[in-house]
Amino acid sequence: MDPTTLLWLGLIMAAAGLVQAAIGFAAGMVAIPLMLWVGLPLPEAIGVMSSGVLVQTTVKTWRYRHEVPWKLVWPMSIARLGGYVPGFAALYWLSTEGTAVVKPVIGGFILVALGVQLGLRIEPREKIAGYWAWVAGFVSGLTAGAVGMGAPAVVLWLFAHDWPALRARVFLWANFLMLMPVAMIGLGLIYGGPAWRAMAWGFTLVPMVLMGTWAGLWLGHQLPRRQLRWAMVGVLVLLAVTSILGPLLS
Repeated sequence: MDPTTLLWLGLIMAAAGLVQAAIGFAAGMVAIPLMLWVGLPLPEAIGVMSSGVLVQTTVKTWRYRHEVPWKLVWPMSIARLGGYVPGFAALYWLSTEGTAVVKPVIGGFILVALGVQLGLRIEPREKIAGYWAWVAGFVSGLTAGAVGMGAPAVVLWLFAHDWPALRARVFLWANFLMLMPVAMIGLGLIYGGPAWRAMAWGFTLVPMVLMGTWAGLWLGHQLPRRQLRWAMVGVLVLLAVTSILGPLLS
């Protein structure tokens, strides 16, 4: 990997860590489109991002381990595992189609995910029917395996719960931590050397992820949460539109 590409990846991972720490999710929605623009194939982009997310979620889950609602994390993790199977099949198809297909698919997925999150008016409550955790988990595993973005379905499930912000974030961190090693091993077994090397480079960029994490935690305390959330939505929309239009314009 040439130094220029590595520098860009470090900046991208720092930005992903910042977003993840500030609003609790969307690291993949920021990192994957930008890594595709840098020139990484989709499986390698997912590999680089996975290493950073693994370290970040491990640190934060351990710090707040006594706050994790494990009885809810386990069912969703099992459902996510089932979703990875068709998700990896979709990833294999996307990776053979080239960036002219992958970039619009990623951009379209981001727009649809944001539209669903913003368009649904979900009334929060203390508990919802248990089967929704299995549905959300399966969809999350499917999208995580296919495009490296498993957060939207889980975030929608969280929107239905009247939980404090810390409990929601801890649930997200623990949920993604549980299956990240499984996803990384699966990626490596399917794509071999390039995927393993991408994950190794991702581990070398962990200091950048941690820098972004600290900045995101500070930013989250400084700005009103509503304004910060809308700012992040604007950034994601911009990334999605450029991903969709880029191949068409070129």
